[in-house]
Amino acid sequence: MAVRQLLIVCGLAGMAFGCGRSPAIPAEPKATPLQPTPERPVALQYKGRRGIYDLVFLAGDGGQQKRISADESTLVVAACPRFRTAGVIRKAAGEKPLELAIYGSDGGELLKTRLGKLFEEGVLTYQLYVGSRGQALVVATMVPARELFREKPGPEPKRTVRAWWLPARGKALKLSGLPVAESGFVDMTGGFVLVERTPDGMRNLLRYRSDGRLYWSRTVSFRPALQPSTAERCDFAVRGRGFVAHFYSHGAINMETRPHDPVAFLAANPAYVKRAGTFYEQKYLPAAVKQLAAAVDLGNAEKLQVSKALKAFIYEYLASYAVRGPGRGLYRDMRGMVERLDARVGAVLKGKRMGAFVKWRKSRTGNALAFLFRTGDKCSPLPREMFAPVTLPDRTAEGPVKLKLGADLSVEVTNTGDSGSHHGFQGIGPEAARVRQ
Repeated sequence: MAVRQLLIVCGLAGMAFGCGRSPAIPAEPKATPLQPTPERPVALQYKGRRGIYDLVFLAGDGGQQKRISADESTLVVAACPRFRTAGVIRKAAGEKPLELAIYGSDGGELLKTRLGKLFEEGVLTYQLYVGSRGQALVVATMVPARELFREKPGPEPKRTVRAWWLPARGKALKLSGLPVAESGFVDMTGGFVLVERTPDGMRNLLRYRSDGRLYWSRTVSFRPALQPSTAERCDFAVRGRGFVAHFYSHGAINMETRPHDPVAFLAANPAYVKRAGTFYEQKYLPAAVKQLAAAVDLGNAEKLQVSKALKAFIYEYLASYAVRGPGRGLYRDMRGMVERLDARVGAVLKGKRMGAFVKWRKSRTGNALAFLFRTGDKCSPLPREMFAPVTLPDRTAEGPVKLKLGADLSVEVTNTGDSGSHHGFQGIGPEAARVRQ
């Protein structure tokens, strides 16, 4: 399958609907016989603690073939994204107190090895990432015990991260200096990826080589969902709202937009507007009315009328979301929805009190429905605008590096720092292209 460079011509879920009245909700699909689900031979059954599961290996008829139960020695359990393999880290005795076992889809052991300590002391938490070819990343985060049990409050305790990296059919490598990761991914040809949350709420994608060295990083403006890539020659993929970005090993991306499908959405979320609306009425609406009453000084009768206006807005929003999806169609609808809300409230509140309502509606604090109103602040950026240029660890003085992928899979590497230097890696396929550090 030839990889083509995609042109982003619309927003995240870009159905080209204009403003105006909210769309009618399409009829929910009629019930049909269940379709075969993708094979998931390894099932994880939660045991009441984060990261602790029983592993259940299923037979061809869906029945249980084998079970590996978690016990007191189990530290963390994980499966690869396609659930073809699963891994367990257990406490063990002796000089190497960590036991890693990786199981195939039939419950047989693909790997069993002992690993040494990552820290001598401190309170440890473990993360485990497993690949379909038996690769694994064991991450330990340490916080000094005195920091957790100090009497007086202080700054956030310092956390230190170390890891064991086991490439497929390779020797275990002990790594240090890793970031505190929000998530990770190892199910690709070589190396692994970690996601680090920045203080300003952005995320750093950190791509490491098979030898454990940092290869490149990119900052993204959303919380990425890491998954296997289906694109030719790509390492991994990142799923966002309305798009999937496929990453090549050198950091260039192949963007694939996914328009919102209202029929499929309602098939996966039956009675979405009614169920979500009931939930919002119970969880958010009472708090919003109480906050608004304090901001505008509402009487009891006014509270009831304003509550009805906000409830109508919630259901109108959910109806638009079901049809338009979370992209630009919804953003375009927001203007009309907000105008109709203001008209309803304006029939109750006049003058300065109406101005106080508008101020409350635009506020990010003291407003339980602020997350809905923020949808209309601005149109969502195009998917490519959510990705910062590639940064190479040994070239930070010269600024980030921008990678451009040609239609023939050639790679052009351009430094975007003040020096304006240009590194000509043109006419090289992704498998051979390497950005020199």
